[in-house]
Amino acid sequence: MREIKGKAKITYPTKWKFKIICKKDCMAENTVKSILELQKFKIDFSNSSKKDRYSSYSIEMQILDENHLKNTYAALGDHPEILRVL
Repeated sequence: MREIKGKAKITYPTKWKFKIICKKDCMAENTVKSILELQKFKIDFSNSSKKDRYSSYSIEMQILDENHLKNTYAALGDHPEILRVL
């Protein structure tokens, strides 16, 4: 396997997809709305775990710059209802 060195070049603004994983009973859309507030985003159910304890969702939104990307990722990851952000 070849190692990739350096940083990926991303041209902003760009559409970005985050994947979140939360417990089955979380209200994902309301949770994401509370985090992203007035930002426009699209959220879609993606999958349920084999034992139906967890759900994943795709969030698509416009990212303005690298700081916006980092801050959004951190805000999603810091919320107690969201277990993982990919």
